Amino acid sequence: MLDAVGIVLALFYGGVLLWLAVGITRHLVRLVRPSRPAHFVALHMTAVWSVGTAATLAACALILYALTLIENVSRSS
Repeated sequence: MLDAVGIVLALFYGGVLLWLAVGITRHLVRLVRPSRPAHFVALHMTAVWSVGTAATLAACALILYALTLIENVSRSS
């Protein structure tokens, strides 16, 4: 029972982290002002999306870590 609850909580936590990463990325993209030159806008959007990608990868790593930790705890008990 504890294993199933732990897995569900880890997946929920990871989902929240992914949702926050996407939300922050969308918010940062709105900060781009279209009055800037096209190359500046493209560079800024690339930087914003790379931050979003890094945050998403970090969230996925945390999900994997949480699942591994739950598995190790369940094996030791």
